[in-house]
Amino acid sequence: MVRHNLSGGEYNQRRKECETGAYFFAQRKPGVNALRDISVRDLQKWEAGMPQIVRKRCRHVITEDERVIEAVRALEEQDVSLFGNLMGE
Repeated sequence: MVRHNLSGGEYNQRRKECETGAYFFAQRKPGVNALRDISVRDLQKWEAGMPQIVRKRCRHVITEDERVIEAVRALEEQDVSLFGNLMGE
């Protein structure tokens, strides 16, 4: 029963940091519109040039996206053990 106010607080700041990261990658890789368009490999290639907090935000989003994709694959292959491990992460 906690009320959240998205117009203030840290949400908008974190969103801005993610948008900064997406812009950073868009300048380096054609076709990038959002962090979902970046792989962990891309992150590792260019992360040294990013401000630390932006790198942290991007790492979280990018690794979560890849984990979800892997979870979908595990479900499609009926690998409940792998799926359970991924959800535990």
